[in-house]
Amino acid sequence: MAIRKIIVYQRYATKPVILTDTSDNSKEEIQNQILNVLSSDKISILETSNDILVIRPSEVQAVLITKPNSINQELISQDSHDTPEEKKKYDEKLSLEKKW
Repeated sequence: MAIRKIIVYQRYATKPVILTDTSDNSKEEIQNQILNVLSSDKISILETSNDILVIRPSEVQAVLITKPNSINQELISQDSHDTPEEKKKYDEKLSLEKKW
């Protein structure tokens, strides 16, 4: 289970909305789902395995879909009994994730 981010940039918003998705859907499936939402003239719901976003498609400027991130899975599966050096690597990976 890898974590994919879906970042929605909206007109007039100061920050993008970041959704997370842990489903195993292919890139094409996700693209088609988002295109269906964006092609609507009405307020729509964009739902991932973890989040739900109610959006007005006419206000969306762009959508960025990241590749599934295997680093996230490594962080989740790491043992809690790490050596200090392993803990430092873990903290570095975490800080990179927070910058997103």
